[in-house]
Amino acid sequence: MPIQSGTFSMKTFMEKVKSANWHFTLSKSSLFDFDYANVGVKDSLITKLGGPYDKSKGADQRTLNRAQLMDVQGIIWPVGVGATDIKTPWTLKKEKYHSALGYLAHEFFNLLESDALLVGTYKTGYSRRTLTQDLHFVTAKGVTPQELTTSGSLSSSFATELCIPDQGLVGDWQEHKFTFSKPMATKSDGITLTSAGGLGKQGFGNNIYCFRRPNTTVYYCTQIVTANSSATTEVAFPDNIPISYVKLYVGGRPAPVQPWNPSNF
Repeated sequence: MPIQSGTFSMKTFMEKVKSANWHFTLSKSSLFDFDYANVGVKDSLITKLGGPYDKSKGADQRTLNRAQLMDVQGIIWPVGVGATDIKTPWTLKKEKYHSALGYLAHEFFNLLESDALLVGTYKTGYSRRTLTQDLHFVTAKGVTPQELTTSGSLSSSFATELCIPDQGLVGDWQEHKFTFSKPMATKSDGITLTSAGGLGKQGFGNNIYCFRRPNTTVYYCTQIVTANSSATTEVAFPDNIPISYVKLYVGGRPAPVQPWNPSNF
């Protein structure tokens, strides 16, 4: 069910803020007056959380309604901050105050603390669906073949962005981190990828992997995916993809020596 409210301790939040910045003061705080989305408009996270900490209330427990949570979400993951390896003034602040922001991410949206550092990408028109046939997909990741061998799967734990429903909260969906991919398409030889040249330049990493997903696999997309779907269609998978279903591609073709046995590809 969609999140309707969230409760947190302002005392705990401020303790984490001051742990990151021991000389923190509201009068000089960038959390109180900052252009989070880097669009020339300043806002205040402290204000969105209900104002300064009130020592007379001890833990100062506060409950925010859905509209207030939308405001906080928009500050932690503003639209348009780009890939996580592109530093903006707010992403630098997020790294500094990651524990405090991670606390909010966990208390409000049931996320990991580290998820506060991820990019928030608002997805419009995405629906949860299931495949009606076996299909192959291609993705580009920052995760290396060595890391993939160790993990044993393409996993949402490697995600570099959070997916937020349009006009919704990140916790509204059952899943919120995905392996993003596109339908696999090859040239006339049936082997060489048609999209190999551009995938590594889309902010998703430089390691190209193709994988098979069997019939009934759950996915998120704006449309029903079939064998005739456009190669530009963005398809998101919430579940781990075991490496036995995955092949490493180099230069648009299967690597001559695969780092693992892709027996289910």
